Amino acid sequence: MNPLLSRTRLGLYLLGWIPIAGILVFLTAPGGTLSWLESSIVIAPLCLVYAFMCLSAWYVAKGAPIQREMAPRGVLLRVAVSNSLAAVLISLLWVALAWAWTNLLSRAPAFSQLDHRFEPHLRMLFGAGIFLYGLAIARHYVILSM
Repeated sequence: MNPLLSRTRLGLYLLGWIPIAGILVFLTAPGGTLSWLESSIVIAPLCLVYAFMCLSAWYVAKGAPIQREMAPRGVLLRVAVSNSLAAVLISLLWVALAWAWTNLLSRAPAFSQLDHRFEPHLRMLFGAGIFLYGLAIARHYVILSM
């Protein structure tokens, strides 16, 4: 079981996502296409969902452990491929959820055309997703080594 799933650790883990959400809101709002409120309404739930998605990095790290006994090239290739593939797939899923969330929100009159205004930020969200998942994988390798 993931070591972050205890009550105290999960609370601290989720608190750590508040600054990440703030940074993503800051990156999406000043462009002029979204207001601060719209950006917050889109990004905050997405970060909460992605926080739980990044917990899956524990299973990727356990499935591709870094072991000293193996040849360095074999370890590096296996770890790089499995972690890169997981990061890309999870980030694509996150972007798809962002697209669905903005489409759902744009049906409300207060957020008309939100999906079209948020669309330019999807590439940035994909890159941030890969970076954040990479950090999650690194954190889990550190936890496994302890």
